[in-house]
Amino acid sequence: MPNLQNDTGLVRRDLFFIVIAGLLLLASGMGLRDPWPPDEPRYALMARDMVLNNQWFFPVRAGEYYAQKPPFFIWCIAAFYWLTGSLRISFLLPSLTAGLVIMLTVYDLGRRIWNRETGIAAVILLLLTIQFPLQAKSAQIDALLVMWTTLALYGFARHMFLGANWRMYYLGAAATGLGVITKGVGFLPWLLFVPYAYVLKRSWAGTPIPGGWRWALGPLIAIATLSAWLIPMLVLVAGSSDPALAVYRDELLWGETVQRYFAIEGHNQPIWYYLFEAIPWLWMPLVALLPWLIPAWRERIRLRDSVIFCLLGWTLLVLVFFHFSSDKRGIYLFPLLPALALAAAPFLAKLVKQKNIRRMAALLTLIVTLASLSPVIYFKLLAAERGLELENIYLVRPWAPLITLGVAGFSIFLACRVRQAVTGFAIMMGVVWMVYSWWLGPLSNASQNGSDLVISAEEIVRPDQELGVVRYKEKFLLFATRPLTHFGYQAVPRTQELYNAVAWLDGKPNRILLLEEELWKSCFSESLENQTLYASRRRWHLADSGSVLDDCRGHGDSSAAIIYDPPYWPDHPGNR
Repeated sequence: MPNLQNDTGLVRRDLFFIVIAGLLLLASGMGLRDPWPPDEPRYALMARDMVLNNQWFFPVRAGEYYAQKPPFFIWCIAAFYWLTGSLRISFLLPSLTAGLVIMLTVYDLGRRIWNRETGIAAVILLLLTIQFPLQAKSAQIDALLVMWTTLALYGFARHMFLGANWRMYYLGAAATGLGVITKGVGFLPWLLFVPYAYVLKRSWAGTPIPGGWRWALGPLIAIATLSAWLIPMLVLVAGSSDPALAVYRDELLWGETVQRYFAIEGHNQPIWYYLFEAIPWLWMPLVALLPWLIPAWRERIRLRDSVIFCLLGWTLLVLVFFHFSSDKRGIYLFPLLPALALAAAPFLAKLVKQKNIRRMAALLTLIVTLASLSPVIYFKLLAAERGLELENIYLVRPWAPLITLGVAGFSIFLACRVRQAVTGFAIMMGVVWMVYSWWLGPLSNASQNGSDLVISAEEIVRPDQELGVVRYKEKFLLFATRPLTHFGYQAVPRTQELYNAVAWLDGKPNRILLLEEELWKSCFSESLENQTLYASRRRWHLADSGSVLDDCRGHGDSSAAIIYDPPYWPDHPGNR
């Protein structure tokens, strides 16, 4: 009988349908929305300016070098923008590409280690787990990072568990170097060698792979890959007379790596944050399978399954690594998800046949349905006045999409019952992402992108006047069509930035300042033309020097002002 696991035709068919499924789910709605905060406008702004200003090597945010992340992700958006000419499409293409690569990599590794069915099961688990489509449909840096970490695990695992394959080992090593260029934690796949060393010592994985110097070549390849960016950056900084570049280098290599890991400021969360706040919803429904997966994993480890042990061991090591950092975000756990999906995939076919699993799937479908209808019931029936207030604040009426989800959920629940509940849940999650991508997302775009505030401010401020902004948000600068003056991105405390803005405002009579209501109240007596603008769920005001309170004068430095002159952007909403 032919080996169906290696049948080229079947494998190609699998790959084709995986790509089609990925495109249907992950690319849906692309081009229907602008970059949304907190992170998307930042990367889109820098990538757009890279292309339009033809300044590629050092990312610049509104006139300041951006040292919070390495530049690779921004380069990717810029490259796609250069190719497509559409920022609405290009800012999402790196994450879409990464999502497809992750799916194909997970399938191929699952197929090679176990069988085709396991590879397909791993892809299905990824698509159903909330965090995967959420990140693949967002322009955040982590999808690209996870592409590199997954490729690294793929190369390392093929070398470790499928017979010596030095090319795959070197591929994994190079991927870690590219991962570091994308985000500092790209080195994490090397931790896979910790559980691997254990299984070798216990003779679980056969004899160690001989190689000697070949093993040492892996880290050297990773360093060489990293150096392809690092050395030119260091040379350019050393040869520049710009002190801001030296600050960029030091902040990027030290402040945003070691210092950030141990920082007491940032995304501070309690020690239980990952286990009890992030994982339960980001990894649903995968996390709901843990009561059945843990006994299965324990049995396989008892039988010395080195693959399962190493995948789970690596997952735990990375979780511990992030756990002890005071800077915690749910998105940091994304690199663990492909490995966890692979570890769970061999058991999925048997699990879905169990009645308790089907009951759980039916319950999850019902929970998603009720979660969709609950806001409608509360804000349209029980607290209608509050609902109307939120509509006016957010400028969104999401009731029709939510009702559609509720009706679809109940229909799926009644049609599938418990017997086909797993299929029903998969369909429900597909409906959720379709409604979000094609309906709810575009409906929310105006309230999220910040363009209305900028357009309104530019209409009020005359062409002969200068416009400044305090505590600017990148989404405002992204849609600006005229020069804007700002005072550094959170470079000084808010009060000092406000004082600097007041000093700038007093410098010339034709200057106007845009600022949030809280800051406006502390230093100004009235708004320009009594205008109140709305964005980011906050009120904003325009003010001139005539309304400055005396207590706010004499404390600032007008030289802190930075002028950002946005390039002409053909894809600007005003030109569509």
